[in-house]
Amino acid sequence: MGADTTMEYLENHNMLLVAPGSSYSVPEADSNITTVRGQCKSAIVDGSWKMIFAKDDAEFNSLKKDMQKTAKGLGYDDVLKVDMKNAADQTAARKASAEKYPAESDAK
Repeated sequence: MGADTTMEYLENHNMLLVAPGSSYSVPEADSNITTVRGQCKSAIVDGSWKMIFAKDDAEFNSLKKDMQKTAKGLGYDDVLKVDMKNAADQTAARKASAEKYPAESDAK
């Protein structure tokens, strides 16, 4: 691929981006979301290992469907909603920080 390391490849193809710093910190999740996140994690890890050792595509797809159904039943969508909001808030904070302190190349 024309590079000896992953970093060299990314540098050669202008694929690195430094996110601006900000004072944003992820708020502490309520205990229900924390519990559901842990339950979903267990279901996904367990299901993933089973899928790795599936005999064929049919078994793999069946295990994947079961894992997804279990995770959704546990409340995966609620955890995703919280995490997406936190990601959006972090992005907004980074954008605000970048606008407040423009890069030297932008200021010239």
